[in-house]
Amino acid sequence: MITYAEVTRSCDSDEKAAVPVVDDLASRDIAPEELLTDTNYGSTENVIECEKRGTELVAPVPGPKLDEAPAEAGERAITKADFEVDPKGERATRCPAGREATSEKRDPGTGKVRAFFDGEACGACAHRDSCPAKPLRDGRRVLRTTVHAAMLARRRRYEKTEEFKKRYAERAGIEATNSELKRKHGLGRLRIRGLLRVRLAVHLKAAACNVKRMVKYLVERGRKAAKAAAVAAEEAREAAASSLRVILTWIGAGTAGLAGGRPIQRPGRAGARHTRLAAAA
Repeated sequence: MITYAEVTRSCDSDEKAAVPVVDDLASRDIAPEELLTDTNYGSTENVIECEKRGTELVAPVPGPKLDEAPAEAGERAITKADFEVDPKGERATRCPAGREATSEKRDPGTGKVRAFFDGEACGACAHRDSCPAKPLRDGRRVLRTTVHAAMLARRRRYEKTEEFKKRYAERAGIEATNSELKRKHGLGRLRIRGLLRVRLAVHLKAAACNVKRMVKYLVERGRKAAKAAAVAAEEAREAAASSLRVILTWIGAGTAGLAGGRPIQRPGRAGARHTRLAAAA
C-alpha cells in the first residue's frame, strides 16, 4: 500500500524530503523501522535524524566511493568507524572489543563527542596499538569524533558488506509501483498545472491505486477462503463416508456371526398353546 505521497518542485533537492516522510508516518502511528531509499535521500544528516526518530534509513552513501576493501576487525587496523556512537546519546559509545565508555562529553551544537574509556581495560586489548582512542595522562583513553563523522564512517564500512547489498536489493520493488502509477493511472502526463492541482491529482491517483490493490487483495482472500472451505467440505464428506463404511462393516460382521451360529428355534402352534396354559395356571 502507498502510505505517503508528496509533490516537490523540480528545483528542490530530494534530500530534504526524507525526514518529513518519517515525521508524517509517525504522526499516524505507522512509522517504519526500516526505510530504503535511493542515494539522493541518503545523506548522513538524514540517517542521523531518522535514527533519532526510531527509523533506520538504508541507502548508499552519497559522494565518491572509497577503495577500502571490506575486512574483519582482526584483519585490519581499528578505525573510528568500528566504534558505535549513538546519535541520540542515550547509549554509551562502544568500542570494537565490546567495552562501553565510562563517561562521555557531547556538544549538541557541533555534534562533537569525547568518549572516555578505562585505560587499564584498554591496556589488555589486542587492538591497543592501532586504536584511535588515544591515552591521556590520567591513564584513561579518549575517542574524539563527531556524530556525523562516526555515522559516515560506519555507513561506508557497512555499504561494502554482503548484508547491506542483500537488504538494499529490496528497494527495487518500489519501481513497480512508480511504473503502475505512470502507465495505469496517467501520472506520467498530467493535464493540469499548478502545485495545488498537481498535488491533489497525485493524491487521488495514489488513493485509486490503493483502492484497486485493496479490492484485488479482498477478492484473492475470498477466493482462498472459498477454496479452503471447499477442501474442508470435501474432507468432511470423506470422513463421513469412511465412518459409514466402518459402521456397515461392523453391521455386516455382526450379521455374519448370527447367521453362522445356532439356528433360532421358533415355537410351533402346540408350544404356543402350552405356554398360554402355563401362564393362565
